[in-house]
Amino acid sequence: MSRQIKTIGIVGGLGPESTIEYYRQIIARYREQISDGSYPPIIIHSMDVRELFRQCGANEFRDSCSSAVAHESRGSSQT
Repeated sequence: MSRQIKTIGIVGGLGPESTIEYYRQIIARYREQISDGSYPPIIIHSMDVRELFRQCGANEFRDSCSSAVAHESRGSSQT
């Protein structure tokens, strides 16, 4: 039976330690459901933390996330 797996996106920038923890938890939950040794497709977009805080303060974070997703989508379609 074939199942379509969606790509997970993580917006990071607060430090590698937090990104590693998210990554580990996502993989652990994935492997609880799928035990074939595979990994889920994940895109990690690391942002400048100063710019991230500025955008949050200016209520622009949603636009920033949309831009990051669009950027990653364009990149993956070119490979």
